[in-house]
Amino acid sequence: SHFNGLEAAIFNHNTSTTFQLTGGHTGVACISCHTLGYTGTSTACVSCHQNKYNATTNPGHVAAKFSTDCKICHTSSAWKPSTYNHNTSTTFPLTGSHIGVACISCHSKGYAGISTLCASCH
Repeated sequence: SHFNGLEAAIFNHNTSTTFQLTGGHTGVACISCHTLGYTGTSTACVSCHQNKYNATTNPGHVAAKFSTDCKICHTSSAWKPSTYNHNTSTTFPLTGSHIGVACISCHSKGYAGISTLCASCH
């Protein structure tokens, strides 16, 4: 196709860059991520999703000091459900009656520095 007498450029983000466009990143207008131009754009999740990170309250990511590397818990297909795995991401695997308990039951004071001693909750 032509635009103002010029042939339209074809750019394949997946083969021409190190940042694959998958899930929710496909079909997004280029300017959504490239607000400052097309060179030097950060591939860090937080560079585009800082506002979502700051506004999240269930659980509060800022207060919990969660990583700003969104892909640890989320996929590019959807924010929910989160794929966080307590058993592989912490030193406290959820076993027995700890399985299925609402996070807030143990994390009422946040997510950082929680004691793994039984007496701290019981």
